[in-house]
Amino acid sequence: MASAIKRKISVESAEAVFGLHLFVARGDGLFAEERLDVEIIRPKPPAKFALDDPRRYDHRLAKSGNYQNLFEQRTCDGYRSSEWGQSRPL
Repeated sequence: MASAIKRKISVESAEAVFGLHLFVARGDGLFAEERLDVEIIRPKPPAKFALDDPRRYDHRLAKSGNYQNLFEQRTCDGYRSSEWGQSRPL
């Protein structure tokens, strides 16, 4: 017998690029079928670099992880990712 308790989770997803499955599953009622209340949190986009900011011209100076900050701050339960999104330079 399935549990009647609905579990609430939150996930971070900024774009449909890596998060389309979340939006589709919510829209099609798949989360509800599994008794999940999924909140999709859309973080603020990072600030644009000023014209004289060296990060604008040297990608090595730019922080590559912009969208997992809410997860790392424990504000949400999960975030969108890919195998490339998990790579960090040494």
